[in-house]
Amino acid sequence: MHQSFDFAQQVFLPQDSQQVGPLYFLCGYKVGLFGIAVEPLRKFVLYIIPEAAHCGKGSNVVISLLHHFYTNFSVGETDSLCHADNCCGQNKNNFMMQYCLWRTATGQNQSFQISFMPVGHTKFWPDLLFGLFKKRWRREQASSVADVQRIARECCPGNVFPVAVGDEAGHTFVPIYDWQSKFKAHGFHKIPEIKKFHHFFFTNQSPGIVSCKTSLNSDSVRFTVGEVSTLDKSLPNIIHPVGLSYARKLYLYNSIRQYVPDDSKDTLCPLPCAVTAYVPPEPTAEPGTSMVQDAQNDDGPTNKDNRQTGTVQIEPFVFQTPEKKRRKTPTCSYCLQAGHRNQTIRGRLVCPKRREDIMKPATADHVDTD
Repeated sequence: MHQSFDFAQQVFLPQDSQQVGPLYFLCGYKVGLFGIAVEPLRKFVLYIIPEAAHCGKGSNVVISLLHHFYTNFSVGETDSLCHADNCCGQNKNNFMMQYCLWRTATGQNQSFQISFMPVGHTKFWPDLLFGLFKKRWRREQASSVADVQRIARECCPGNVFPVAVGDEAGHTFVPIYDWQSKFKAHGFHKIPEIKKFHHFFFTNQSPGIVSCKTSLNSDSVRFTVGEVSTLDKSLPNIIHPVGLSYARKLYLYNSIRQYVPDDSKDTLCPLPCAVTAYVPPEPTAEPGTSMVQDAQNDDGPTNKDNRQTGTVQIEPFVFQTPEKKRRKTPTCSYCLQAGHRNQTIRGRLVCPKRREDIMKPATADHVDTD
């Protein structure tokens, strides 16, 4: 079976075919897109990654989504061929090679081949299906992850299967695993000069060994990645997304919420809850000294201080855009009057007093002194 996978440019919510002018200069709710195309079956699995459930674009995310695809959308294939671009941080790295080796060593595949396209020739099936999605996206309205899924299904019915990695609140449906820590703990070796190779072959007949080629017609070079006798099918620890920061939530609430439809305001841009910050408790008073008064007369209504628990309740604030400073009125250096400068525009002096002073001698020469 032949698969190809890649990331697409992220989209923003809310989306409207008749975009509101001010929204063009703002940064809406980000939604990432990752697609895996099954080319012989003409199927495309589109993973929709909300900003609150985003864990980056590193190898952990790519391998986790690829593993979810093989677990839930495979057709029982034993030999897999994958194509990807040459992005070192996402695809062409040692962690991806070690994952392919792990699949063959644990019996999930009899053989696994991953190939990377030459630079300048990286347009393939995922780009075709991303283009169909973006073509439909430009003509639709969307204000939630469910709307993104609907548009993905309608862009090519029967061929595109959207999968939400999480929701707007940060709850995850597709787990992201820490594959890097798992392979580092196992002691796998790195493939030397991995960037110059474009084709990598793994088989269960040669466990722990990878065959590398610079091109399909070149001779293969074999490397021993590590001992695989102790490998099992256990999955690594789950990486939980950090979620949106308080400043980002405030930005969405103050700047983006007004452009979201009423039925999606509280889902996409809710009012951010208060932040709890740690404050060390006050030291106990020494014998013979007066105790500090109770916290009732300490702070105003904005900050509620509780010294016994050592926390401060910070209520949300409204972000206010600073006022633009007006430009200072120009002042002429010749007549010291405001409103113009001592300069020449198109051969004509701007300052009226300087023009008048220059014209006086010329007028006096024509006066008859007789």
